[in-house]
Order: sequence, then C-alpha cells, then structure tokens
Amino acid sequence: PNGVLFGGTGRFLAIQIGATMIGIVYAFLATSVILWVINKVTPVKVAGHLEEKGLDEALHGEVAYDG
Repeated sequence: PNGVLFGGTGRFLAIQIGATMIGIVYAFLATSVILWVINKVTPVKVAGHLEEKGLDEALHGEVAYDG
C-alpha cells in the first residue's frame, strides 16, 4: 500500500483514527470508574478551604515556604 500521501485511499488511516478514538474513550471511562471507586474509599481531592490555606499547613501542620 502506498499510504494516503502517495495516492492511497485513506481507508487504513480511517481505521487507525477509529481505533485511536476507541482507545481514548476506553481510557477515559476506565479512569473515571477507577477514580469513582477510589473516591468512595478515600477522598481524591481535598476541600477547597484546605487547598487555599496550603496543603502543607492543613495536612501536616507545618509551613514549607515563608511568604
């Protein structure tokens, strides 16, 4: 086969694009399910007020950087 750039039909390129899209959707869904399960066991994200305060101080009770 010559490929798309050298006069090919583009069918193989379309198959590759389709397979890539299937892989992207699968990875997104699998990651979403895994994060959902993990979040049921332990929170994945900290509360907003703790994040604004700084995670070093909020979680560990110490300040990493002065300023």
